[in-house]
Amino acid sequence: MISPLSHRFVQAKWGGFHLKDLFEIKSSIKRFDANKVTVFERGHHPYIIRSGSNNGQRGYLKENEKFLNEGNTISFGQDTATLFYQKEPYFTGDKIKVLKSTLQQFEQKEALFFISSLNKAFSNFSWGSSRFNVKTIGNQIFNLPVREDNQIDFDFINSFMRQLEIEFLEVLKNYLAASGAPDFCFTKEETLAIESLKTKKFKNFKVTDIFNIRNTSSLLSREIISNSGSTPYLSASAENNGVNSFISYDPSFLNKGNCVFWRKNFCCLVSRKRFLL
Repeated sequence: MISPLSHRFVQAKWGGFHLKDLFEIKSSIKRFDANKVTVFERGHHPYIIRSGSNNGQRGYLKENEKFLNEGNTISFGQDTATLFYQKEPYFTGDKIKVLKSTLQQFEQKEALFFISSLNKAFSNFSWGSSRFNVKTIGNQIFNLPVREDNQIDFDFINSFMRQLEIEFLEVLKNYLAASGAPDFCFTKEETLAIESLKTKKFKNFKVTDIFNIRNTSSLLSREIISNSGSTPYLSASAENNGVNSFISYDPSFLNKGNCVFWRKNFCCLVSRKRFLL
């Protein structure tokens, strides 16, 4: 079944645009080497690198503000083709281009729509490709909805993005209702708890200063019968708190509860009462 939003995509008129015709491709004002700067977890100005997650943000830098790149632009990882909208001014790492729109109507909603189309256009490029030079980036063609006069249909883009937001909020609302949480607003107690964290002093500790680390009694998957009992059987999965199934097995292989299970090859941390591995 085609959803209403998908139907709108099918019915829309589309046109191809060269990236260079809609954006000025700029080099970052200064490249900051992550190994030579202090990266903070919060505050100051965003530090954008070629990462494909967290909006490309590594953390925050406290550097000379004259090296900040403009906000309301798109950061482009030059050898990874990772594109993220940056609302506020930001510092950058190596091989980041700044795409500044030449369009009068360009803000977050338009940027996110454009990025979706750009990601599709660049999807056939391999990671680390030397083809991600300014000329190639500028000549890349991506599709946008157009009016009858073949100009970008910003009314369609904004209407579509509003409807997409409404649908996602409706999905979230239904999920919260089904899980017993009527809304996604913090209670007064939760707000106070979060605010209190801002005044707390934090300190680094070695894991071995707080925990005793020992190996578990490992079981081979061929030795167990899935869903044969009530004792959790943990695997390397990072989902479902690491539980693969519930089994019945020799109690002598049980690991003690009230502990944290760490699957070191996968950096998977879960908390269990009593379990088999």
